[in-house]
Amino acid sequence: MKRPWFAALAVTLAVDSQPAAGQQARLLSAPTEFAGEFSSIRGLRALPDGRLVVTDTKEKQIRLLDFAKGTSKTLARLGEGPQEYKAVGTVQRDKGGGVVVYDPQQKRFLPVTANGAVQDVKAIPHAPKSMTLVMGDGPDMYTMDTIGNTFTTEGGTPASPRATRAIIREGASGRTTLTELRLPESRRFEGGQGISMTRAVSFSPRDYWAVAADGWVAVIRASPYRVEWYPPTGQVVKGPALAYEPLPVTEQDKKTVREETARMMSSGGPAAMINGKAVRPPVAEPDFADTKPPVTGRVALIDEQGRLWVERSQPAGATTSLLDVVDRTGAVISRFALPAGSRLIGFDRTSAYAVRTDGDDLVHLQRFPLP
Repeated sequence: MKRPWFAALAVTLAVDSQPAAGQQARLLSAPTEFAGEFSSIRGLRALPDGRLVVTDTKEKQIRLLDFAKGTSKTLARLGEGPQEYKAVGTVQRDKGGGVVVYDPQQKRFLPVTANGAVQDVKAIPHAPKSMTLVMGDGPDMYTMDTIGNTFTTEGGTPASPRATRAIIREGASGRTTLTELRLPESRRFEGGQGISMTRAVSFSPRDYWAVAADGWVAVIRASPYRVEWYPPTGQVVKGPALAYEPLPVTEQDKKTVREETARMMSSGGPAAMINGKAVRPPVAEPDFADTKPPVTGRVALIDEQGRLWVERSQPAGATTSLLDVVDRTGAVISRFALPAGSRLIGFDRTSAYAVRTDGDDLVHLQRFPLP
């Protein structure tokens, strides 16, 4: 794969990251919780009037919530028609204040207008009909912005087919490779049903990415820990290296991964769809790195002000979830903490939203006021 023509133009900003790296995290104010319960929230976006479009992957539902009133209604229905869907992914910003819901089974977008009305689906040009992997975190296979671009990833270069993955931008000006993402170390094993599979090494460092509504793409590099911004036009902005101390992977960390893996598999996901049939990998003993990477990968979200929020790795048993807020120079401008059981899922103009899973595996939606 050719190196992007603009790679030589990358700008490295000489910003001193030490004050931000050493600052104390501020605990967000106590949350309020939505009255209803969910099975598995995949995505959330706010409409201009404050109502929320939320996707629940296990229930295969798109719900329109009024958080203040505690009301909820289901949007659209399952099917293959012009206003229907087969599965739900993330909720992405659309033009005019509306949103689109990605359908990973049919590889298309279902629009919801600013006033909460479902519209006819949007096709994705050149989307392949091959196997679909339903992911639990990160961007969907296809993610759009509000200026006409669609983003996807492709498997690695011929020289290292399992080491990197390219971010591709498709728009009116054609198809552009933005950069290569480092993938985690992986090891091959036999997955049953005649399928040879690879499994990522837990806590192996990897790069993450997120797409802003205005077309800026944030890439979180693992080594060194830094954030790069890829604007729709112009030079790439490479932020400063951000300080972190590698944390050892402990037996408690390994126990948590084993339990989460077993719970995920028992709940039926993730699944690869092959010829219309869900094929799930077998439960197998995970492999572990010796130390944790700088970020967890559970949270890499861009808020309504265009800032990136990314979750830092923490020691086993930490009582909070630590979040770096990164501006478009790549500098950490704030650091916030959430209760350890809460995971950031989205934003509106004044609040951050998180999910909390209780002892019965029911998911609760929390709203934290932003300072």
